[in-house]
Amino acid sequence: MKKSRLSLFKSTSMLISILGIFMIVTTIGVVAYIGISILSESVTANIEHGSRYDKLSSLKSNYTAITNLLDDKKEGSYTSSDGSLNINYVNAVSSINVFKSAIDNVDSAIYSNKATSEIDEQIKVAEEKMTVAYNFVNKL
Repeated sequence: MKKSRLSLFKSTSMLISILGIFMIVTTIGVVAYIGISILSESVTANIEHGSRYDKLSSLKSNYTAITNLLDDKKEGSYTSSDGSLNINYVNAVSSINVFKSAIDNVDSAIYSNKATSEIDEQIKVAEEKMTVAYNFVNKL
């Protein structure tokens, strides 16, 4: 009788040990999965923002190009006595300022980690403002 109790105790003890090891391995696996999932989500978010940084850089370089173009045309339009040409110059400067404000909005949205749809909308607005500014500068 004592031998059978001892055998039962050994097998029960072994079963509990195996289940404990299985639970520990499972817990480590779940924690590792969650950690990898969070890490990959973070990397994906950074990659998505990378393309938005590229678009922001492109917008900034376009802003510089438009302001340089305005400076080139400034001499003839600003000093002219023709009233319509001066109004066109004021409109061009105003549209460039609106474009710069749109770029700043995109910059702010990216650096404050706004939703990607909101950042994309800001980029779209900035591109529209860029087109308007470019058209006004070309009218000079």
